[in-house]
Amino acid sequence: MVKSNPSSKISKAWYKSKLAIILLLIFIFPVGAYLMWKYSGWGKSTKIALSIVMGLFFVLVVYSATNPTPDISLNNVKDGRISTDNKDYIVSGTVYPIDAVVTVNSKDALKSGNRFSANIELKEGDNQITVKAVTKNKVTTDEQFIIHRTTAAEMKTKLDSEKAAKEKTAEAAAKKADEDAAKKQAEADAAANKKAESDAAAAAAEKANTIASLFPVRAEAEKIARAYADKEWGTDYEMVKYTFDNQMEAYDWLVSQTEHKDIMEGAIREWGTDYEMVKYTYNNQVEAYNSLH
Repeated sequence: MVKSNPSSKISKAWYKSKLAIILLLIFIFPVGAYLMWKYSGWGKSTKIALSIVMGLFFVLVVYSATNPTPDISLNNVKDGRISTDNKDYIVSGTVYPIDAVVTVNSKDALKSGNRFSANIELKEGDNQITVKAVTKNKVTTDEQFIIHRTTAAEMKTKLDSEKAAKEKTAEAAAKKADEDAAKKQAEADAAANKKAESDAAAAAAEKANTIASLFPVRAEAEKIARAYADKEWGTDYEMVKYTFDNQMEAYDWLVSQTEHKDIMEGAIREWGTDYEMVKYTYNNQVEAYNSLH
């Protein structure tokens, strides 16, 4: 039986595999190139082609890493435009790398760290703005946008519009104030009417429970007194007037009384519409009542 010799088995190192060589060519070109020429077993023309292609790729990567394109970020720019009413405008933003030199319309910008700013004088209308950043390796990039300064015509239109809006607001406020005042007045009138109705109802209720409620209204009392005087004196107008005046004087006195309604009711039952006799009877009965009490 023949035994195998372990020393005769030579394990192949990982870096000698084709996959490892390819990966190293991509990510660490110098090491990958060395291993390719030494261990790959590929043909010479293949090695030369890969060396050239991957070498150029490596150089490009290194160049890009050591010479980055500047990145500019601008403040307040929307859809490539900024609008302002001012004659001057401060263009500002940030730049990377931090050591890049920034100019705004060929004017050096002020820098603080990666921030920059530059004051630009504007003409009316559109102003073309170019922000340029240059690295120490002379790699350049730029951003272009428009700053629109309001023209005199646009400003007049804007002011007219604002004036019209203010006038409209003032008119609306005045209209609302008038409406509020009218509403308040209507509410006050309604409250006054309601109070008047309430007061009238209270007065009517109070009157219904007073001596005055036992007698007709004055106009009706005048008719009654005149009929009574005419009946008593006929065409003796002097006595008619005398009797009428005495009856109405007695009526006015009677309706002004506030006490002893029951006594007044008894006098009315006895004398009806003869106001003088009602007064006489009522007065005598009250005096008698007061003397007893």
